[in-house]
Amino acid sequence: MTSRFDPCPTCGEKDKSCAVGCATPRWIPNPKQEQFLSSGAFELCTGGAKGGAKSEGLLIGSLHGIDHPRYVGLLLRREREQTKRTLLRRSKELFPALGGRWYQGGWAWEFPSGARIEINGCDNERDVERYQGMQELSYLGLDELTHFLRSQYLYLISCVRSAAGLPLSVRAATNPGSQGHDWVLARFAPWLYPRPGEPWSDPAYLGPWADDGEVLWYRTTTGDAGTETPCARDEHEPSCERCAPRAPCPVHQPRSRQFIKSFVTDNPFLAGTAYEANLHSLDPLERARFLGGNWMIRAEPGVYFDRRTIAILDAAPAPVLCRLRYWDRASTAATDKGAKRAAWTAGVRMAMLTTGLILIEHVDRGQWDPGAVDARILARANDDPQGSVIALEKDGGQAGTSQAYYDARMLAGREFVLPPPVADKTTRMKPFSAQCRAGNVALLRGPWNEPYLRELEGCPMGLWDQIDSSSGGLIQLLKLQEQLVALRRAAALRDALQKAASSPRQGGVDGGPLRMRW
Repeated sequence: MTSRFDPCPTCGEKDKSCAVGCATPRWIPNPKQEQFLSSGAFELCTGGAKGGAKSEGLLIGSLHGIDHPRYVGLLLRREREQTKRTLLRRSKELFPALGGRWYQGGWAWEFPSGARIEINGCDNERDVERYQGMQELSYLGLDELTHFLRSQYLYLISCVRSAAGLPLSVRAATNPGSQGHDWVLARFAPWLYPRPGEPWSDPAYLGPWADDGEVLWYRTTTGDAGTETPCARDEHEPSCERCAPRAPCPVHQPRSRQFIKSFVTDNPFLAGTAYEANLHSLDPLERARFLGGNWMIRAEPGVYFDRRTIAILDAAPAPVLCRLRYWDRASTAATDKGAKRAAWTAGVRMAMLTTGLILIEHVDRGQWDPGAVDARILARANDDPQGSVIALEKDGGQAGTSQAYYDARMLAGREFVLPPPVADKTTRMKPFSAQCRAGNVALLRGPWNEPYLRELEGCPMGLWDQIDSSSGGLIQLLKLQEQLVALRRAAALRDALQKAASSPRQGGVDGGPLRMRW
């Protein structure tokens, strides 16, 4: 296989363009991609801003061992649907030229040597467990790292091993924001925290600091598997109770870590284009993150929601067009031992009025165990007005499929939908936030109003259960509205045709049936 950095084997050119008539396909890295691909660090993350061709680097990086028969690579995004539209789509443009064959059943590429690269998703939190039994995993690539949970990341890292002695690599690409922002910032703090005196510096962070692309070494502290401390490259525990005296302990042996910042200006195909202009047009928070790569800027409470734009009404001011209750379920009861913070289940009932106003009619919220949650869903289904649709979010993976089957049996005889999750929490929340700020959302007066408004105004801090339920409910409510409008148009057309066909002596020369002209 031709190396990424070799000259064209046909014409010998090292630039992007080969000699006239040369049809040899070539992939040329930009400088940041070249730095990413040539890194020898065990753990490497790149990113900070959009448009730096980070995902492309993950794909190309996974190819380094495809000539070895025991090489196994794994590329993941949090959502499988996103994987299809990004990593998988691009891999089908690149990998066949290297002899790769795609096997849909295994979601994997296989190469002539026997090497294998799997491309998949982790929709459900426990989907990472399916990779526990992989005997060989030399390369782990995670796209949009902040979409993953810290527990998922650490679990996947523990699966990286090779009995064949192949180099081990953990590679990630990400932007600031999303649910994993804080833990990613903490893990790569030396590269992401500004130094004292620089803009956005945090006096609470006392170091260390590292330059862009600098490699640091970390080891796990003896007796505390969850604590990592910086160390020198050749430093290791001289002895361990589980290891021979003065022998390097494989558990506490240092591992290297690196962060490479990437911006749209590093991508020659996007710099100065309409894409960069679009990044400039974002709101200040997202522009600072996605264009400037700012990890320190925060959305203050009240940025997304303002209670002054949400009216509280004593009754619906117009007829209801459609209605549903969307449940954001949790399975942690308030009495669970060891639960530092019990999770909340929330069911938000909202209606679309004929005027276009979105009316939040009722919120049911509590800390219940799974059995109590199901009982609550059924109780509210019986109490809600006739015609209300029940919406229960379907998790990804096999666990989600099993849960959906159970939900369908539980709700038999009722009108319900089991929608898959849509994007991450922040992305899903923004359309609902926009409707609230535009004054298109109102509340029906009730004792639940104040806790609901407090949670909205506290966003993005604090709890998200009522926000998640409202955001998911709005998406499904708009779909119901579209379906209902389409059905009513079809019914109106059918009635018009029937009336016209039954009208005597209209359009027929001999009094026969009406002949329609389309």
